[in-house]
Amino acid sequence: MNKTYVITALSIPIVLFFTGLILGSLSTNHFATAGLLLSILSAVITILVAFRNALKARRAAINDIEPYEPISAKRLKLFSTTVLTSDPVTNLQKQLEELRRDHETLADHVDMRIESVFNYAQMAHERLTRHKEVELPQILSAQSEIIIVGAASSLIGTFVVFSPEHVYSAFSQLVTIGISLATQALN
Repeated sequence: MNKTYVITALSIPIVLFFTGLILGSLSTNHFATAGLLLSILSAVITILVAFRNALKARRAAINDIEPYEPISAKRLKLFSTTVLTSDPVTNLQKQLEELRRDHETLADHVDMRIESVFNYAQMAHERLTRHKEVELPQILSAQSEIIIVGAASSLIGTFVVFSPEHVYSAFSQLVTIGISLATQALN
């Protein structure tokens, strides 16, 4: 968990409380405007953080998996050109010998390619597993505190917009109580 995000997530309620006290000490009620601004600001921040996480997840999905290069038919040469001789038996023996060599070369090549495909599939499976189980949750949860605080701030802003008089009277009473306690403490 990033220390900056925790500090930000914890400081937002404190800032909102002191902003409420300041607005409650004013002679006119500005809570409807403040609630609307809070809702808009928290929605924009939540959208930006979610968009940033989506971009990180997309980059991780693209960059982590290497594409497989398929076997090209041009790489496999099955038959070379043979010169026909007047002796068909010798010609057939040469062709059979060449076929045996080509068969052995092809078999070795196919075995090597099957092994490389298997290794690639195993490596890709391990990367996908690690990516799904470790990297994507880390990316998506990196700023979850800010998203939660943004959503809560949006809900608080919406509540303030729909009942600014109640919130104003509550914070005005808190300011009045605070001033009376401070006055009593000084006397």
